[in-house]
Amino acid sequence: SGMSSGELALLYQLVKISDAITSLHGKKKKSILLLIDEGDAFLHLKWQQKYISTLNKLLGRLKVSLGIDELQAILASHSPLLATDVPSNFICRLDRTNQQTLSGFAAPLFSLLSTSFNANSIGEFASQKINEVIDRISNNKVSEQDRNLISRIDNNIIRTELERLLLQSEFSGRK
Repeated sequence: SGMSSGELALLYQLVKISDAITSLHGKKKKSILLLIDEGDAFLHLKWQQKYISTLNKLLGRLKVSLGIDELQAILASHSPLLATDVPSNFICRLDRTNQQTLSGFAAPLFSLLSTSFNANSIGEFASQKINEVIDRISNNKVSEQDRNLISRIDNNIIRTELERLLLQSEFSGRK
């Protein structure tokens, strides 16, 4: 009662994992490989941040209490937050087209999104609008609406760079 759907899903998942491992151990299994596909799906970001830690504690307790020799977990996820809890040498991209070095353990999200998830750190709409403003700055066709948009950008680096480009364009236009 009072639990969110994400909390209930996580609790259900952990109970099912515990029951499955306990059942396998009852069959005298000393080595267990646990495969979890998108176990973090539909979890709030706060719960995604806690997922690896919670799972690790559960598996550690089960391994000790049941006397399991080997307990390995393989997780499939699309969550960059989960990847920040995993060393990069434990991360495997199934898409082999991007062979650059992956980011993982404690990596900043913007870096991890770029290297490990081949994604941008901002949405497509914002990216498109920023690129349109850059084009208009390059062509000296900046409107008041563009200036307003620049002032509303919450990323200090992007906003500052656009302001620099705008000043540079205005300065070169006066010559």
